[in-house]
Amino acid sequence: MSERIPFTTQPLSRKPCSANGHDRRPRTGSGIWRCKLTTITPLTIHALFRNLAENENAYLPGSSLRGMVRNVVEMLGAGCGRFYDRPSPPLLATCTRDATCISCRLFGFVESDSGWAGKVRFEDTVTVPVRWERHMVPTQRPPQAPGSGWLIFPCTRPQLEPGPIRCAPAGTEFRFRVDYTNLNPEEYAVLKFALTLTHGAITLCHTLGYGKALGFGACKIELLQDRSPAIGPEITTYLNQLPFEALANYRRRP
Repeated sequence: MSERIPFTTQPLSRKPCSANGHDRRPRTGSGIWRCKLTTITPLTIHALFRNLAENENAYLPGSSLRGMVRNVVEMLGAGCGRFYDRPSPPLLATCTRDATCISCRLFGFVESDSGWAGKVRFEDTVTVPVRWERHMVPTQRPPQAPGSGWLIFPCTRPQLEPGPIRCAPAGTEFRFRVDYTNLNPEEYAVLKFALTLTHGAITLCHTLGYGKALGFGACKIELLQDRSPAIGPEITTYLNQLPFEALANYRRRP
């Protein structure tokens, strides 16, 4: 099952890409988060897990984690329609180096004649031993929800049936590192919230991997021994918009 998050109706926070955004690392707005991802429902990165030996340790690719968090940033109303698979509203017009949304400033983008590497780096998780489960998980994408808006897979408990797909069971922990450089307060607030999906009384979950439409891949991310600044008031603008209301309804922890 999939749903649609409505597009933001607020102008995106667009700024020019900073030419020295990667060359200097001021103490303010830069740092490292050591993170723990815990699976809430069985999770499979099928293209990776299917090639592992039965007793081989597993990991989650940093590219998968990065894409998962970037998708949340976009749904919050902080990203252009660069990766939207249909015509997007004029408000979400694709970024340029002179007018770049938060998502593209954080994670990077490529234009025909130039590119921007972004200011956030996700590492692969540390490899861990996994007590594999095998479930029936369709590897073909289900039909997409009709209408316009960002595609989302709500967090639900899956119906588990024996099958051929190797999954990491609920309760599996993966640890990884996120390195961020030279973020302004708004970028920092949006990124930290999109990574943890917690703020005050808000506690939501991510989804990752195959079978999200059936409830597989629900997970939560925690920051370990976090001494970084708290999420600032800049996040309030995004939490008061309709897209977040829909996101919160779909991503409550099962």
